[in-house]
Amino acid sequence: MADHPAKAITEAMTTFWFHDLIHDECDFIGINYYGREIISGVGIALLPSEEYSDAGRSVYPEGLFHILRSFATRYPSTPLFITENGVADEADIIRHAYLVEHLLAIKAAMETGVRVLGYVFWTISDNWEWADGFCPKFGLAAVNRSDPNMRRVPRESYDLFTEIATSRAITAAQRSEAWRRVSRAASRGGTRPFCRAKDGKGSLDTPVQRALSKRDWRFGHRKDSRASAKARRRLEEVQIAWRNATKELEASWAGAAKEAAEAWTAWYEEGWEFHSSTATEAAKDELFKKVQGWMRQGLFNISSFDVPQFVKTQLEEAHVAVEDWRADLQLANRLAPRSQDWRGAWKPVAVRARAKLRAWWTGSRKDEI
Repeated sequence: MADHPAKAITEAMTTFWFHDLIHDECDFIGINYYGREIISGVGIALLPSEEYSDAGRSVYPEGLFHILRSFATRYPSTPLFITENGVADEADIIRHAYLVEHLLAIKAAMETGVRVLGYVFWTISDNWEWADGFCPKFGLAAVNRSDPNMRRVPRESYDLFTEIATSRAITAAQRSEAWRRVSRAASRGGTRPFCRAKDGKGSLDTPVQRALSKRDWRFGHRKDSRASAKARRRLEEVQIAWRNATKELEASWAGAAKEAAEAWTAWYEEGWEFHSSTATEAAKDELFKKVQGWMRQGLFNISSFDVPQFVKTQLEEAHVAVEDWRADLQLANRLAPRSQDWRGAWKPVAVRARAKLRAWWTGSRKDEI
């Protein structure tokens, strides 16, 4: 069984935070999807029931559908492009079905309104993998490395890819035959080369043989266990609760905090140019009016949110950070009028306070789970 807490932490750290920073500048978002990693603690779990590529990624077409939907929901104005999708399969047993089922997953996502501009299958011929060397075979064509000319030999999946790319369609017969190829080999106890070490992390130069899974991993055919379905529903509830809490946060005080930060930045960067005490006091008064207005909007009751405890904890930490910032402002206000060296008294506190605000503001944008 997957380690759901570890999975949630991993996704929070890797899924959206970078895209949140750049998506407004992108013509499209590129998605590289090969399969899923089943997380257990700080490592990768290899389960006997799962079907894996030669490279050790669990085959999971449903995941591509969910990834496309999640990115389209979060960035509705930016189209998506499948820049890499493929499977390492030297025996060419699962590649036919892998190609068909992942294309069907993309089609299903597009039918829900997801904008997908294009699709790149990885890859045309066997290649060198940065982490795994030559062991995993991703190519629609095999490469004879003992031949000085590195002769390419098309696998049978090459012909299927050609048919689909030419007709721009997948037939029921193609799908049935692709899956029959997998299920027939599995029922006979067939094996495939496997290039992943037992710990799920290390790679092998020489593959071992791994038995084919009898699980039906076709798109739309996966049957979750009752326990995993319950866990998935709970995770979805947490995600919904967090999104609602974030909206509440932004509505009540994030917008005002941003306004205060902008006023702070403008005053801090321009205030050093003021030489008269009148101008300095005017700038300070303007800042504190902004801060006071923000504080009035920023008062909220965390206990009123119907969200999980870890979400409340994060909100409380953000609130504490802002309270610290307010205390620094008050300290600076006391210090500045009493010092002949106005800059020397105010600047260290100003730098610290602005750093706290910026750290909180950046963090509030990327802590969503």
